[in-house]
Amino acid sequence: YRWYYRNAGAEKWVASSIRDDTYSVAMKSTYDGREMKCVVTDRFGAKAESATAFIRYNYPEGYETPVITMQPVDAVVDPGDTATLCVEATGTDLTYAWYYRSPGVEKWSKSGITGDTYSILMKRTYDGREMKCVVTDKFGAKAESATAFIRYDYPDGYAEPVITLQPVDAVGDPGQTVSVHVEATGTELTYQWYFRNAGVEKWSRSSITGDTYTVELIKSREGRELKCVVTDKFGAKVESTTAFLLYDYPDDYELPVITAQPTDASAANSKRVTVRVEAEGLELSYRWYYLDPGAEKWVATTRAAAYSVAMNADRDGRQVYCVVTDRFGNKVISETVTLSMIG
Repeated sequence: YRWYYRNAGAEKWVASSIRDDTYSVAMKSTYDGREMKCVVTDRFGAKAESATAFIRYNYPEGYETPVITMQPVDAVVDPGDTATLCVEATGTDLTYAWYYRSPGVEKWSKSGITGDTYSILMKRTYDGREMKCVVTDKFGAKAESATAFIRYDYPDGYAEPVITLQPVDAVGDPGQTVSVHVEATGTELTYQWYFRNAGVEKWSRSSITGDTYTVELIKSREGRELKCVVTDKFGAKVESTTAFLLYDYPDDYELPVITAQPTDASAANSKRVTVRVEAEGLELSYRWYYLDPGAEKWVATTRAAAYSVAMNADRDGRQVYCVVTDRFGNKVISETVTLSMIG
């Protein structure tokens, strides 16, 4: 047995996968009006073709396809308010599917809302969204609504935000409080600052949300790049140009330089051993670090140009070096030397 079908309105017969004397299928709208026939073939290839029969829905008396009786209308609301669209229709056991198309997009997307009312909290990405509803009855007959829009309730004369004063570089001394400022026009503006430290590619979001970015100027922030994104109540954004946080280096400023490196030193048990470093730079500070034999972690110690300690067996083989820092936080690291005990 081989069953063939021809859907309503089609000319060509299609071979079914059913090869039994009975054709069974769960009914759906695309099968309504389907014409069927069976070709029976014996072992010698002789064929007999059945008369045709139809698969049809059992429509109730007075059945009518669904009709939209109230079309959706545009929803015009403020940001954060609920935009609501409604549709009304007549028909048998109706279901609803809402579709939307954002501005500039050709393809319709199916929403997850399946009632006769479409409700959503309004935000920037929904402004100008086009909506329609497809109503389907239990037999698969459909009716499509007219389209309606979700829009912001812009005030008369509304204009997107504009930056009227761009931020400029802030130059100061170490530890000084510096500020970068931006000014803009628009409707109920909010401000968000972003920063990118020297040598870093990715922007980070700051906790500062006013029109002025204020911070203490320390070494880790020197060379920091800043920008501000200004947003109005409708979500329209404008981004400022960038500005930098910079130290106020003197005209003749030079990085610190070590002019005399420390050298290995030794002393008898209980005698002091001393190593020194000499450097040139602006308002220098010193910090020595040591590592004893068998230890894994360097320990910070003396804050002077010379390091001195009484020698004993535990300190025999101690390694030391010095970090020299100027007033702007620029550093230079000495060579590492070894302390040893004599005898």
